[in-house]
Amino acid sequence: MTDTHDGPGTRKAGEREMGRGSQIALGLMLLVLGVLLLYLTVTLWPAVDAAKSNKPGHVTWFWRSFTLVPDATMMLLVVFVSALGSYVHATVSFSDFAGNRQLASSWMWWYLLRVFVGSSLAVIFYFAIRGGFFSGASTSAEVNVYGIAALSGLVGLFSKQATDKLREIFDTAFKTGQGYGDDARGDSIANPEPLLVSSEPPTLKPGHVEAVTLVGTGFIKDSLVTVRRPGGAPQPRKVEIRSPTKLVVTLDAGDALQAGELTFTITNPQPGGGTSQPLTVEVADPVPAIGPV
Repeated sequence: MTDTHDGPGTRKAGEREMGRGSQIALGLMLLVLGVLLLYLTVTLWPAVDAAKSNKPGHVTWFWRSFTLVPDATMMLLVVFVSALGSYVHATVSFSDFAGNRQLASSWMWWYLLRVFVGSSLAVIFYFAIRGGFFSGASTSAEVNVYGIAALSGLVGLFSKQATDKLREIFDTAFKTGQGYGDDARGDSIANPEPLLVSSEPPTLKPGHVEAVTLVGTGFIKDSLVTVRRPGGAPQPRKVEIRSPTKLVVTLDAGDALQAGELTFTITNPQPGGGTSQPLTVEVADPVPAIGPV
């Protein structure tokens, strides 16, 4: 059965599949990395046992002995276990997409950096927990090493979900009201999102119409205006900005020759910016007045 779900490593239409030699090299690198992480975690545990009593611990890595203070031991525990979690995520992804011949070469760096992303995020979580739930005078003996190890592994395994949830929390907790923060500064680096409200005139007569004035908010010198004729594709038009709430669009000779509707949209570039909702302006003959004959 072929795995068709989209995710890290997925090869989109037209993308080049990672070469067989590159896949073998990446697979061997992941294999060596997994063995190394397990070795470092297991051999660190005697020092972790000593840290539970707030005592220095001794570890032997590659025939060399090291003495670790309790805080350093806890930090390394967080790094190693979170790296294992990220390693599991990356390895499962690699085996799925390589096995189904859907591994895109453009995702090589994702696999190389996944472990470091998870470990870095776990260290931040660890600092937040030690600083938020323990006093400054607390020692490593007061920390549940199994709880910290489990949390670190889960943060590494679900680092994308963790960053998404943190962004959601902080966007909600530290959201500024409209008119404050960047909105209150005249030199904000973020462009406003444009809004179209009306046109002047509100309707056009068929014939050669040279210009239309659009009214709204968020107009800037880099605003791009497009016009779509009935049954056509949006086309850019020349714009003259009169103010942040008013601009003049120069129409082409054929835009309003016949009755129908012209659809205007405005796009502001990043950072910020965005595209306005469409504004429809009718091109129609005036309705003759009805009266006595």
